[in-house]
Amino acid sequence: MAISWDLAALTRGVVGQLRIVDDAVAHLEPPDFERATRLDGWRVAELVGHVGTSHLATYLAGEGPCEPLAATKLTPTVVTDVHNADGVVTSVPIGSTVHDVATVSGTQGTPTGSVTFTLFSGNTTCQGEGSTSDSIDLVDGSAASGDATVPVGGLSYIAHYSGDATYLAGDGPCEPLAAGKLSPTIATTLSDTEVLVGSTVHDSATLSGATSDAGGTVTYTVYSDINCTQNPQDAGTADVSGGDVGNSNGIQFNNAGDFYWQAVYSGDANNNGATSPCQSEILTVGKKSPSISTTLSATTGAVGASVHDSSALTGATANAGGTVTYTVYTNDSCTDGAIAAGAKTVTNGVPADSNGVTFNAAGTYYWQAVYSGDANNNGATSPCKSEILIIGKNAPTISTTLSATSGASSSLSSNSLRLSAMRSTKS
Repeated sequence: MAISWDLAALTRGVVGQLRIVDDAVAHLEPPDFERATRLDGWRVAELVGHVGTSHLATYLAGEGPCEPLAATKLTPTVVTDVHNADGVVTSVPIGSTVHDVATVSGTQGTPTGSVTFTLFSGNTTCQGEGSTSDSIDLVDGSAASGDATVPVGGLSYIAHYSGDATYLAGDGPCEPLAAGKLSPTIATTLSDTEVLVGSTVHDSATLSGATSDAGGTVTYTVYSDINCTQNPQDAGTADVSGGDVGNSNGIQFNNAGDFYWQAVYSGDANNNGATSPCQSEILTVGKKSPSISTTLSATTGAVGASVHDSSALTGATANAGGTVTYTVYTNDSCTDGAIAAGAKTVTNGVPADSNGVTFNAAGTYYWQAVYSGDANNNGATSPCKSEILIIGKNAPTISTTLSATSGASSSLSSNSLRLSAMRSTKS
């Protein structure tokens, strides 16, 4: 059997490189190999004389000095994630509640020990002076920080692992959390919800869910349809300061109908914009309800007299239109013996006078005026007994004419008197 030695290995004491060559190469791994860690001083020829085909180490008598080997701690992996109630997050709205979770792992079992968390509020780069928590023990390699409220600018965490018997202490990376804008809502409140034509109304708005320092503007607009698209009327733009919204301008409504107010918030650096629902604030503008009064050209007259009526509207819009219809009746409920006195136009709230009516029969007559109303004014009727016309009988006079005013006395008795009566009619 030929034997080949790696003499350099022997002098280094690396027995694992000793080989026997017998038509094949094989490594010797005898059970007592650890006792032959150093071969300095041994002669190769002596070893050769004792070599069999195996177990070389059983012939290697002697013991070297203690050879120490230091065990170095391992480097752990520290990973962090920011959580809210729904799970891992990388961006949440300002004001949200979050916490950090650190997970520590390694190649030689689950690390033990504890973790502290440093919170950097207001930035996502772990810059500036942070706030460090108390130590929190790892449970199955994980630990969670306490809750934090996300401020403007976001926040960030660094987790510090304490280390244990197997693993070195170490820090996780900076874990950023971006602060998203809040999404507030806007609600409006009208100064009145039901008014008459000619009234002035303003709107006010309130933001909910915005930051306490919310800024920006709110623009108020009035529309004539439920979709807030038609006939927009600007009601002004008000500033938002500290979350408080200024009121709209006052708008005078000169036409009856339903009107829809809408407020639009511009948003700012920390708050998204918002729009109030179109149908949340409806203003109903009702028609005015004027009254009508009449004035006769005369309240008494004789048969054959001609009389006309005039009327006036009170409480109507300044541009009131429509017509006034005049009628004369023979009873005090204005139902019998109607005599038309004309339908006259109303212009800018002023009705025209009636036609003249000639009365050919004595009696008491009752005038009434009826206003038709228009788009912004309800109709009106004057009271039946408010204008009464009395047509009296004519009062004729009678005169006489003698056939002669002188003559002989003897002939007076024989003469007949001729009387003639004349009826005069007062025109």
